[in-house]
Amino acid sequence: MIIVVGGIKGGTGKSTIAFHIATHAFLSGHKIVTYDCDFPQFSFSRYYENRKKNKDVKIWDEHYPIKDPSNMPAMKDDVINIIDTPGRYDINILNIHKKADIIITPVNDSFMDIDTVMKIEQERWTQPGQYYEVIFENKKNKKDSLWMVVRNRSSNINSKHKQLVEEKLADLAKRLNFVVMPGLKERNVFRELFSHGLTVLDIACNKMAISHLAAKMEIKAIWKKVEEYIKKN
Repeated sequence: MIIVVGGIKGGTGKSTIAFHIATHAFLSGHKIVTYDCDFPQFSFSRYYENRKKNKDVKIWDEHYPIKDPSNMPAMKDDVINIIDTPGRYDINILNIHKKADIIITPVNDSFMDIDTVMKIEQERWTQPGQYYEVIFENKKNKKDSLWMVVRNRSSNINSKHKQLVEEKLADLAKRLNFVVMPGLKERNVFRELFSHGLTVLDIACNKMAISHLAAKMEIKAIWKKVEEYIKKN
């Protein structure tokens, strides 16, 4: 099983979602291997290193920072392979996506992000965006793959713009056959936990604030959809 967290725009929270999904899979008893292709930032790898130094939490054994995505290690069939990719488009990123069973694409509540999937002008779709080329190639190779578009880093304010983005994404999901998922709200807790290698899944129930609990439920909702696909396949 190969899960790719991808998108060709930076700043959407790919590494945060990838690390939380990996941690959830591991803590749920799955054997996982993770790969960080976002050189030179390697945010996922820094997160992994911080967690490895934290003696209070468990961590999986195999993680690979990948400087050259054209030279990826062979994927194991009996584990869940989770790949964090950079916010750019090139042949190596295309090839990684082509092998994915599940693609998770975080987008901010912004037409600038959605425009990478389907170009939009004056609130009307015009033509497929560059990232959809990646999805198209994946579907040619893996026709039963699951594509999840995750609305990430959204605010708690229910503005007209936010409602319009929600409506447009729902319409686009029908056109392009993806699942829209609520992602992670904009919360300081994700920034605070990074330096300790922690996720919201590691916080004890008796120490949770309401925002921690809400963040934990957001991660669980994404993982639930992933796990449903894994069980069926």
